[in-house]
Amino acid sequence: MNTNYNNILLRINDLCQEYGWNHYRLAKMADIPLASLNSMFHRNTYPSLPTLEKICDGFQISMKDFFEFDKKLHNLSLTKDEQYLYNEYRQLSRTDKKRLLSYVDGLNRQTTPNDELQ
Repeated sequence: MNTNYNNILLRINDLCQEYGWNHYRLAKMADIPLASLNSMFHRNTYPSLPTLEKICDGFQISMKDFFEFDKKLHNLSLTKDEQYLYNEYRQLSRTDKKRLLSYVDGLNRQTTPNDELQ
């Protein structure tokens, strides 16, 4: 398999890693044939627009988010702790991400006006 993927294929792989999915799972979630997905990676070709739309639907993201992700990330100024949290969050499964967000929501509700980070 050619590992010099184009940026779209790299983005798809990054999202698969973020969601904890393999290509089979993505094909099922996007309702596209696994053979089509594998063909893109083996031939290092760009997906058609309808296929990319299905892939974005499978990930439950917009095409805008698909293409602007790196741009948004590079415009952020994160502390080391924030970068650490971000990187750890990206590696969680979808279920664990929901759990973490619920936990953070709970923490925010318990915070009083006198509570401050030291």
